[in-house]
Amino acid sequence: MWTSIAVFTSLCVAGILGATCPDGFEGHQGSCYFFSHGKATWMDAYESCTDLFGAKLAEVTSDAENAYISQRTVTLGGSNYWIGLTDPFVEGSFFWMSNTQPLTGPTYWAPDEPDVDPTDNCVRYSHSHHNLWSDTSCTDEAYYICEMPDGAAEIIG
Repeated sequence: MWTSIAVFTSLCVAGILGATCPDGFEGHQGSCYFFSHGKATWMDAYESCTDLFGAKLAEVTSDAENAYISQRTVTLGGSNYWIGLTDPFVEGSFFWMSNTQPLTGPTYWAPDEPDVDPTDNCVRYSHSHHNLWSDTSCTDEAYYICEMPDGAAEIIG
């Protein structure tokens, strides 16, 4: 009996403390993601994530996260989506915008990407490259993905 009560209590607490993503965001493995409904330049997307949501452009750090985001972009219509990866200072030296540290860990570049065009400084999931990463001009418009840790949003109410 006590085991049943403990399990029930754990489930109730998990339900209360579980996914705490703000409206419009969806939870996945400890993060909350917002997939935009409109297009923006990379800088406008960055500012939308930080100013409107207190989030960042998505930073892909694992195979599981990449698989989730890639599949969601297909499900949402297979468009191009900005992420928080850029190389604005030295061509080919990419970093995540939130910490300006050099790119380490797994990468998901499309074949022949990143290219050597010095005007291609922002990275997106590219529909035409099978939802792998491609660098392109930051002034192009694309949808975007914001990310924040699950539970980071202030819950009011």
